[in-house]
Amino acid sequence: MKKNISTFPLLIGLFFVILYAAFPTKMHFIDGLLYSWNLENLETKYMLHPHHPLWLPVMHIIYNVVRSFFPDLQAIAFLSFVNAMLGGGLVYLFIRILQRFIQSSVIPILTGLFLGFSWGMMTYCADANIYILVFVLLSGSTIVLFNEEKLSLKNSLYATGLVIISSLMHQMAFLFTVPVLIAILICRGKSHLFRNAGICTMVYAFCVIVINYIVYIFARPLVDDSITSTFLTWLTTFGGNAEWWTIGSRGLTNAASIFLYTQVNLFIHTPDSALNQLFKLYEQNYVLPAYIIPHLIIVMSLLWEIVSLIKNREDSCKTRTVRIFLLSWIIPYFIFLHFYSALSTHFKLFYFIPLMMLWAMQLNRLSDKFRGMVIPVCWVVLVIFAGWNISTGLVPNSYPERNPSLKQALIIADKVNENDLIIFSAQENYTAVVTRYYTDADAVPLRSTPPILSQTESGFLDIDRRTVEFLNDRYNRIFLSEKACGIKPRNLYFSGYFFKPPHPWELGFHPSSIKIINEIPLKNGESLYQVELTPSMRFRENAE
Repeated sequence: MKKNISTFPLLIGLFFVILYAAFPTKMHFIDGLLYSWNLENLETKYMLHPHHPLWLPVMHIIYNVVRSFFPDLQAIAFLSFVNAMLGGGLVYLFIRILQRFIQSSVIPILTGLFLGFSWGMMTYCADANIYILVFVLLSGSTIVLFNEEKLSLKNSLYATGLVIISSLMHQMAFLFTVPVLIAILICRGKSHLFRNAGICTMVYAFCVIVINYIVYIFARPLVDDSITSTFLTWLTTFGGNAEWWTIGSRGLTNAASIFLYTQVNLFIHTPDSALNQLFKLYEQNYVLPAYIIPHLIIVMSLLWEIVSLIKNREDSCKTRTVRIFLLSWIIPYFIFLHFYSALSTHFKLFYFIPLMMLWAMQLNRLSDKFRGMVIPVCWVVLVIFAGWNISTGLVPNSYPERNPSLKQALIIADKVNENDLIIFSAQENYTAVVTRYYTDADAVPLRSTPPILSQTESGFLDIDRRTVEFLNDRYNRIFLSEKACGIKPRNLYFSGYFFKPPHPWELGFHPSSIKIINEIPLKNGESLYQVELTPSMRFRENAE
C-alpha cells in the first residue's frame, strides 16, 4: 500500500509532464516572449529586473549550458519544456502534501488530477513564464514545514530559505511569508514563540533586501533612471504602477467583472478567451451570473473553514495547524488580488493551489455516506472538465494559426531583415512583442505617455533629435504598421526596454519626423510602410 501511495503521484506527475510538453502553446503569455527574447539576445548583466531579480540571470546561465548541446534551441521552447517538467513536479508535490494530512487514498489523487487538468495549470505549464517554478518552491516550503511532528528550528530556516528564493524569483511570493510565520509560531510551541519567528523574519527580510540591493547596484547603470531613481522604488516597483491597481484604473464595476472572469479561467477554458487581450464583453459592465457562482463557492468555503475551526476543536494540533496555514495562505492573496492586477489569471494561481488543498481536506471531513455520493460525481466532472480543457484549449492553442499576432508575424518575417525596425501602435503592444521574437527585425510599440511626466516641449525636441539619430544609425530600414500610420499628430514615445543596450534613456519623436517612402503589401490585406526619419519640423524651426 505504501508503495502505491508514493508510486501513483509519481506516475501522475510524469503523465502531466508529457501532456504539457506535447502541446506547447502558441498563445504565448507576453512576459514569456519578452523573457525568451532577452535570453537569446542579451548578456546576463542586462537581465536584472526588480520584479524577479534572480530568475532571468539564473535561466540565462542554464539556457546557455543547454544550448551548447542544442545550438538551435529556441528560448521559448526551452522555457516551455522546463515549465512542463516543473508542472508535473508541482502536481506530484501537491498530491504528496495531501497524503500527509488525508488518510483517504482517493481524495489526494482526485484533487491532484483536478489541479493538473485545470485551465490555469494547462495555460502556464505549456508556456514560457516564471510562475510554475515559484509554486514548486512554495510547495517545497510547505512539505518542509510539516515534515515532522514538531517543527525544528532547522526546518523553520529551511522553509524560510525556500520562501526567500521564491520571493527573489518573483516578488508576488512575498505574501507567502504570512502562512510560514504562522506555522512556525504554532508548531514551535510557546517557549520558542517569538525567538524562532523573529529569527526567520529577520533572515527573510535581510536576505531579500540585501540581495535586491546587490542586484540594484549592478542594474542601476543599465535601466532608465526615471524608473529606479531610488532603491526603495526598485524594491517596491511591483506595486508602483497605478495601472495595475485595477479598481483605481478601470473602476469598481469593470474591475469586479474582470476579476470574476479571469478567476473562472483558473478552472476551465472559456472559448475565445485570449490571455493577452482585454475582455471586451466585460468593458460593458456586464457580469454573467455563471461567473459569480465560482466566486461565491470560494467565499463560502473559506467562511465554512473559519467557522469550523472556531466551533470544532476535536482535530489534532497538526491538522488544525495545516488548516490555519492554508487559510493564511489563501486569504491575503485572495483579498490583495481583488485590488491588484485583476486582469491577470497567473497571479490568482497563488491562492488557487492552496484552495484546492483546502477543498480536498473539506471533502475528507464529510461523513462517509455523503463523501461516498460526492466522490463518484467528482470523477464524472473531472472527465468532462479534462476533456473540455484539452480539446478546446490545450491542443488548439498549440497551433500557430490560433494566434492572430503570430500569423501576422510569420507573414511579416519574409519582408524584413535583421537590421530593420518595425514600429507598431500602442494598441499593438502584444503584436510587437510577438513580431520581435518570431522575425529577424526589431519591433517596438509606441506609447503615448513620456517616461518623465514633467517633460518640457524644449526637452522633447532634444529627445526627438537624439531618437532620430539613434534609429537611423542602428537600422537600415524603418517600417510603420498600418495602425501606427494613423496615429494622431502628438508627441510619441518608446519604451527603452524594447531596444538592445546601449540606447538613449529617453526615446520619442513627433509624427512630423516621419516621411513615408514605400508601401509593402502583406498577404493578410494590411501593409507595412517604409519611412524615413528626420528631426521634426518643430525642432528645425526651434534651432533656426
